[in-house]
Amino acid sequence: MSEDAPELTAELVVDGVVPSQPVISPDGCGLPASSLRPVQGPHSGDDTYDLIDHALHQLADRRGAWLGDDLTAITLTASLIDQAERFLPELVTSARLNGHTWHDIAQALGHQPDEARRRFDPDSPVADGRWPYDT
Repeated sequence: MSEDAPELTAELVVDGVVPSQPVISPDGCGLPASSLRPVQGPHSGDDTYDLIDHALHQLADRRGAWLGDDLTAITLTASLIDQAERFLPELVTSARLNGHTWHDIAQALGHQPDEARRRFDPDSPVADGRWPYDT
């Protein structure tokens, strides 16, 4: 983490629901089925740049692609964005099951609550229904 990156604080949410992603508590102790929620919204910095750059190179290696070609780099970047977007419906569903409000979710996404609800509420006509609703 870069020195000027803000430190995230978190609050525990324990509801007997196992998170879909592994969670390590700040003190390194094991916790019951819990998840950590960042207090601030999303932001980009050196840490995210390094991770995306590494992922882009790894994807290029796996697909035997050359990142020196502009269109190849665009295609691979779009593939990473698409995959990251596919995580959100599952994570939002899990957050709702764990008692988080649409306001909480919107803050984590950097959106307004009505935007988050329109995008992810299964009853919304424009909801992203890839997961958990597709089979």
